[in-house]
Amino acid sequence: MIALQFTEVKAFMNKLLLEPMFHHFLLAEATIINGVSYTIDGHIANEIRKSSPEEFPNALATYATVQPILLEMVKGSRTPSYMKFVFCLSPENVKKTLASIQSGCDPDAISGMYINATFQGEYILVTTGVSYSVFVKDHALEQEWDRFVKLFFTKNQLYFETMS
Repeated sequence: MIALQFTEVKAFMNKLLLEPMFHHFLLAEATIINGVSYTIDGHIANEIRKSSPEEFPNALATYATVQPILLEMVKGSRTPSYMKFVFCLSPENVKKTLASIQSGCDPDAISGMYINATFQGEYILVTTGVSYSVFVKDHALEQEWDRFVKLFFTKNQLYFETMS
């Protein structure tokens, strides 16, 4: 797990709310405090998933489908006082990521690969994490995920400081 601090809040928020940078992620949850508190649970209702499995192949909503709703919540003259977003790789992208880093880790052993972004005050703090469904002694995947996330932000021209 790493913690990254972003001080260019406007650039980060533009990428987050207006651009497709996070579209390939699933949204596990979002919290926005902008006068009132909004909480979004990204889990798709089982009835809907069962009736339209081709439309909803994952248990979580794609960020692309939720992004316009989130944008509406933050629009206006007042900057939200707090925001938190929990992004997760889709099972398909977990497999692609494991292949790209040549990891021998079984994709079924991974419950999730996460990016948590929190805005409060004058900065954005991003933390990473990997959740397993079984005990894993080797933490090489977590280190590779951290490296991958840093590269993802750098390629998207979002600059950060690594927190100790």
